[in-house]
Amino acid sequence: MSYVTLQAEQALIGAMLADEQPPAVVYQLTPEYFDHAAYGGLFTELKTLRADHPDLRGDDLLAVAAVRSASPGIDAEHLQRLRRHCPNSRHVAAYAQLVQASGFRRIVASHATRIAQAAGSAEPGAARTHTQHLAAALQRHAEVFATARSQPATWLASDPSPRPVPAPDSRAGREDALLADVMRHPEQAVTLARTLPSETFTSQQRREVYETILSLAVGGDNVDAVIVAWELDNQRRLTAILDGSTVEPRAGDPDAVYIQRLSTSEPEQRVSALDIAADLITEDLHATLSANLPAITYQPGSAPQQTPQPQLGPITGGLDPTIQDVVPGPVNGQSGPSLKP
Repeated sequence: MSYVTLQAEQALIGAMLADEQPPAVVYQLTPEYFDHAAYGGLFTELKTLRADHPDLRGDDLLAVAAVRSASPGIDAEHLQRLRRHCPNSRHVAAYAQLVQASGFRRIVASHATRIAQAAGSAEPGAARTHTQHLAAALQRHAEVFATARSQPATWLASDPSPRPVPAPDSRAGREDALLADVMRHPEQAVTLARTLPSETFTSQQRREVYETILSLAVGGDNVDAVIVAWELDNQRRLTAILDGSTVEPRAGDPDAVYIQRLSTSEPEQRVSALDIAADLITEDLHATLSANLPAITYQPGSAPQQTPQPQLGPITGGLDPTIQDVVPGPVNGQSGPSLKP
């Protein structure tokens, strides 16, 4: 079971335990789409409880669900943690879609195996060739989306292992603060998409998380840690299908752990993502200008160098000898200048 699939299933169960009544579309999900049979069975019980007893809420709902759960380890304490760690219970329909998508891929993988077996035993011809191509495509899809990590149902994907956290005033810390704020306030995404390029971020991971958040928010989808991590993993695997590459298994899914840390890093005083973006853009602009301007340095105690100017000497010739000096004298009965005879 993949990390992001486990996150989605746990978020869905946590949202089903919230006070809000789930929308009707959630009730269409069936337990075979769950990777964990324990969560599939619990989801079925919660659907029944919410439909038959709409007034059953809070701790009473949680207590009854714990009693009806037939899986070891799925007790009231575990259910309380799922409800507490659910990013946003209003996103319950989105979580159901993630679980359904993951289940569909497992179904595709099982069909790929059967089709491949049928293609091997079929008679030679166009139909066999077509079946072989179909089997190969489905197997390729199944391989890319194959789970690389298995966890028990009682393990919480929302409990990330400790990892180094950058200082808040550092460049990395401010980039993290921007991502965390836009994930909590996705209404800023449209403006950020127009003003802040992803190249502003100093790591590939942050660039990909930023692009994923903007893609979801601008498209009108729900945004939270579970959905962003799932979508980032989904896009990476779809890209692998298109370019023929492979997705290497990574212990603990560092992207999901990183996104989970962002979602829980609530600052004492909020600075909006737009304000942080303006500071980063200004900082990068100053750095670019400084790198392109010539360095001008002065030695202490010395005057700045000046461009030498040409020296002007005395004029010794070249004047018209007929020009007379002007001396004071009367002009029309009034004093004034006159020409010297």
